[in-house]
Amino acid sequence: MKPVDTLLFDFGGTLDLPGSHWLDRFLGHYRSCGLDLSREDFDSAFSYASADAYRRGEPMYYMGLAELTNFLVGIQLGFLRSHPLPSSKAALEAIDEATFCGIQTKVCNGFLEQTRLGLNRTLEILRPLARRFKLGIVSNFYGNLERVLNEAGALGLFSAVADSGRVGVVKPDRRIFEFALRRLDSEPGHSMMIGDSLAKDCRSAKLLGLQTAWLNPDAISKRRPSEADFVISDLSELGQILR
Repeated sequence: MKPVDTLLFDFGGTLDLPGSHWLDRFLGHYRSCGLDLSREDFDSAFSYASADAYRRGEPMYYMGLAELTNFLVGIQLGFLRSHPLPSSKAALEAIDEATFCGIQTKVCNGFLEQTRLGLNRTLEILRPLARRFKLGIVSNFYGNLERVLNEAGALGLFSAVADSGRVGVVKPDRRIFEFALRRLDSEPGHSMMIGDSLAKDCRSAKLLGLQTAWLNPDAISKRRPSEADFVISDLSELGQILR
């Protein structure tokens, strides 16, 4: 392993609640509210809301996490009501407006509490690393990631935040990784990318010359796919790798 002086991280599913995709987290909260949605039911709603947020551009830059979450959940619910699949149509049509508002509040509150707890644990892992390495984030986000990090008291740990909504390119485009490395004055050969997606986080970074660590809590073994130099089930394992 080459000496590493720079660590780049994905955000969603890596730092906020490691190993848990936002789609699955939102879906879990809807189900806890009694909406028996399949992943197929919810996938289109999640994608529609995310695409809407990406299209908005600058108005998104000023949203904190609570406002962003409320925005996304509102769009998701609107989509579910106007585009119900046969498996969920009857259940959705039976819900009145007041109940929908209650569902939106519960889903948002549950998601935000999960994120708060996840970030707090992650920060305990990152603080010692920040004393030894330059830290950066490379994330497909909505232009407001620095604000979200600042709210969480995490922004000061990162010397570069490559938010696709600001940079103008999305992972797996190599240019977003190059943007972060330039900001950090770091070389690919002495940097590592850590993320939960082989396709978006690891493949392009590895082709660019970075070492890669795939975060996969469900990995039964540590057998490495070609895109990853390391497979970890928890961010706390980084310390051992980097020693």
